[in-house]
Amino acid sequence: MSFLSNSRQQTSPETLALSKLLCSFSRKDLLRRFVLPIVPTGTLSFTQHAKLLDLADATNTKVVSDKIIADAQDVSVVGFFDAQFPALLREIPDPPLVLYCRGNLQVLNQASISIVGARRCTSQGKQYAHQAAEELTRLGVHVVSGLALGIDGAAHRGALSGIGPGRTIAVLGAALDCMYPSSHERLAQAVVAQGGLLVSEYPPGTPPRAFRFPERNRLISGLGIATVVVEAGQRSGSLITARLAAEQGRDVLAYPGPVDNMVSKGCHRLIQQGAALVTCAQDILAAAGIEAELLSAAVNDLGATHAPAADGLSQPMRDIMACLSSYAVGFDEIAANCGVGGGELAQRLVQLELEGFVVQGPLGYIRTS
Repeated sequence: MSFLSNSRQQTSPETLALSKLLCSFSRKDLLRRFVLPIVPTGTLSFTQHAKLLDLADATNTKVVSDKIIADAQDVSVVGFFDAQFPALLREIPDPPLVLYCRGNLQVLNQASISIVGARRCTSQGKQYAHQAAEELTRLGVHVVSGLALGIDGAAHRGALSGIGPGRTIAVLGAALDCMYPSSHERLAQAVVAQGGLLVSEYPPGTPPRAFRFPERNRLISGLGIATVVVEAGQRSGSLITARLAAEQGRDVLAYPGPVDNMVSKGCHRLIQQGAALVTCAQDILAAAGIEAELLSAAVNDLGATHAPAADGLSQPMRDIMACLSSYAVGFDEIAANCGVGGGELAQRLVQLELEGFVVQGPLGYIRTS
């Protein structure tokens, strides 16, 4: 009996082999042996497949201690060769080989924006991160961050407070059973409870260490289409994430701040170096090149699971729903098609949005069911 075989998702033989080999070989060694020749397809040849399994069989290593097994039933283990492995992470120079996940695996391959920043931040910075994350998730875009104090926590909370189909992904710098900081245990639980995901590349029992946080930053930037920095000092770890994002070919965006604010100096330097200056979710979407069709696809992907049933709606509400689709429809177009006055229509759209039937995007309203 092992932790891996009792995961919520059945662990593939390839992932089981990788987990075992990581106890005896470095990730870079295994990448060189099995991954680099096949990127970005993620498909092993027959010869490589046999070689991987044979090497794992010859490695006399116990993957996870028995002490962890009973507490880890809700963890899924996703390997590089699995279909659920994030396509964006396959593209980065130093991808993880195994991900330990708790929560909704579907979000791993849907549109996401990474938001990071200083732990010791201002209340204004927290507000910026919270508002941006709330708006992004309302539009159907997921928010990735590192569950740290400060900006990270504000971004996760903002994502959780949104009423749209977007979720939040928290990437940990330790194992899932070694939550850090411990003060964010309840926040981590809320991430999972509201359809998000906790992710770590570290096996159960791996404690937080200083070197692991810069290491995990490549996953935060790698999972996002773009990385947004909200407040960062000149030596902030968030600048490491921004550098990694640039090296991965992702857009780097930054919030400006007062010129005399120490926690804004890192953002100002990023802007001087070419990062896009942003001040809201719409700026972020525009700079990241996310189109309405992508937002609509994100809404559709989650709508099948999370959208409410429209059976109980009144006829006027059904008429409005009939004017909407999976693509954004402007307010004036809805009013013309439904023959409803502007004030009455606005009131009904707000009610439909609050009840989860529609989300409002930068180009109009999108139906979720």
